[in-house]
Amino acid sequence: MRTSIPICLGLCAASLSCRIADVGGAYPGAMEDPKKVSFRELARYYNERTNGLITPSGKSPEQSPDTPVFTWDPYDKTRVLAEFSRTSDEIQDLFEFDEMRFVRKSGIGDFLSAALEFYTDLPFDGKKQAHLRPYRCLDYWGSLFFPPIKQLKEPLPFYHSGFSNDFDPRTAQSAYFDPHFQKMLDDETQTELTYGNKVRALFNGVESYREKLRLANEAKKFLYVAVMTIVADSTGRELISTMVNRKRAGVDVRLITDDFYTFSVADLAVGVLEREGIPVAHVADKRLNQTDRMFHNKLWIRDGEEAILGGMNILDYENTSNGFNFLNRDTDILVEGPAATSLLASFVTLWKRYDREERHITPGDSALVHRLAGERSSGVRGSEHYARWLGNP
Repeated sequence: MRTSIPICLGLCAASLSCRIADVGGAYPGAMEDPKKVSFRELARYYNERTNGLITPSGKSPEQSPDTPVFTWDPYDKTRVLAEFSRTSDEIQDLFEFDEMRFVRKSGIGDFLSAALEFYTDLPFDGKKQAHLRPYRCLDYWGSLFFPPIKQLKEPLPFYHSGFSNDFDPRTAQSAYFDPHFQKMLDDETQTELTYGNKVRALFNGVESYREKLRLANEAKKFLYVAVMTIVADSTGRELISTMVNRKRAGVDVRLITDDFYTFSVADLAVGVLEREGIPVAHVADKRLNQTDRMFHNKLWIRDGEEAILGGMNILDYENTSNGFNFLNRDTDILVEGPAATSLLASFVTLWKRYDREERHITPGDSALVHRLAGERSSGVRGSEHYARWLGNP
C-alpha cells in the first residue's frame, strides 16, 4: 500500500509564535548582571508581558525548596536559563499557553495563520537568522515565544483551516484514484499497490525504538535490519543484546549497513554482531569522488509480517527523542500486511546485491515466495484489483 501520512503539526520545532498585546518594556538584566529569578517572579513576568496568555500550568510547583530557580542569561537578553539539573520536559511543562484566546484575539481563523502573521510583524535579525523576541523566553522553549504545545486539544481545523471536518472522500478528484496512473507508477518505481494494510506513524525515537525492540523480541523465524549506522550507546546496546539473544534462539538475524559509518562510528556495535555469527552486509558505495553517496535505507522486518521503515538510525540521539527535547525529530512507519511483504522483497534484493560473501538468505526467500502467492490468491495484491480498490470511497 502506498500510504499518504499526514505531517504532524510540530509546534515545538516550527517557527510559530503568539500574538501578544503590550509586550514592550526594557529587558531585565544586562551582560554584567546574571540575575536570579524565582519561579513566582518569572510567572508574574510572563503574565504581565503576555496579558495572561502564558501562565503557570497544573504541573507547576508550589514555592518550596525544590522549586526551580531561573537566571536572566547575561549574554543573550532574549533568554531565561533554567537549572542544568532540570530536563527540558520539566521546564517546558511549568507553563501553558492559552491558544484559544490567542486565536480569538488575533481575529484570524486558525492557529497557524495567526502565528504566521505574528512572526511576520516581528523584526528579523539577518545575521542571527532569528526573529527578535518581544520578551525573555525560556531557553527550553527553543525558537518559540511560548511553551511548546505538546497535545492538540482542539479539532484539527482550529490549528489549520485546511483540515476540514466536511471532507468527503467521494468528492476527491486526484490521479491517485486512477487505476491507469497507479499502473504507470508501478512501471516507474518498480513497486505495486497493495490492499488491506495496517499503518501506524511512530513519532520520534521514544515511539519507534520501543517498536523496534518489540519486533526484535517477537521474531520467531527471521529479523532483518537495514540501517545506515548502529551505535553501541545505551539504547544501542539494548537492541544489540536483543538481536544477539534472538540469534542464539535460532532466529535468522541479518544486518545491512553502510561501510563508511561502520568504520567511523559503528565498528564496536557491528563487531559484536559479527562475532556472534550474525551476517552483516557492508555497503561500500561511497568513493572519494562521490562523498555524497551512502547506504541510507532503514528497514526492520519481523518474519515478513510486520515492518518499520523511516529515517531513524540506532543511537541515543534519535532513540530518546520525544520531539520536544531538542534531539532528532523524525517519524517512522509501522506496517502490517502485504506492504510488509513488499519491504521483505526489498531487503532480500538489497542483501543479494551487497553481501560480498554471497550467503544464501533462505528463510527470507522462502517466506517471500509463500507470502506473495497467498496475497495474490486472496486479492490483496495485483493490478487487476486496482479499479475495485480505488473505487471504494
